Amino acid sequence: MTPCHLCATPASNPPGWVRQALPAELGDCHAERFSLGDGLVLARSHYCPVSDLAEDSVNADTSDQGRTLVITLGLSGESGFLAQGGGALRFAAGMTTLAAFRGSQGQRRYAAGRPVRQLRLLIGGQALDRYLGAELSQRLTQVDGVRQLDHRASLPGSLALARRLMLPPGPQPTDALDIYTSPC
Repeated sequence: MTPCHLCATPASNPPGWVRQALPAELGDCHAERFSLGDGLVLARSHYCPVSDLAEDSVNADTSDQGRTLVITLGLSGESGFLAQGGGALRFAAGMTTLAAFRGSQGQRRYAAGRPVRQLRLLIGGQALDRYLGAELSQRLTQVDGVRQLDHRASLPGSLALARRLMLPPGPQPTDALDIYTSPC
């Protein structure tokens, strides 16, 4: 059994999550997004390509000039992002990365046969204005493409909670997110 098969996730979509997957011949590579509303999105990804993979990535959000703050918790493996303008980000297991994006285009990069699992919180520009104030929000996202704001070891409790959010919901809701996403 390969490392990719050890942490493969089921293809079924839990309620509320939108799944996007690459063709199976590229490997087990998919991401799921859950809109929390008002410019907040929770995203979880699992990538294990059969060969080195460079996946094009475009920030399709044109509202508020595509300003986005992304908090990424690396749960396993390593990957990178190379912006078209030259900025770069590294993601690794046990690390939290805080990055600002503004209308960015680039490539996500993954190594062959190496599973990568990440949990992200994406916060749009208007939500940042609401939560941080317009001045701080604008300062944080004053970037052409992408800028890393911080990269440090994740707290053990944060990793444990992130790993829980990566699991598909069980037959009975067990926490607030499961209850919120369960069909009524």
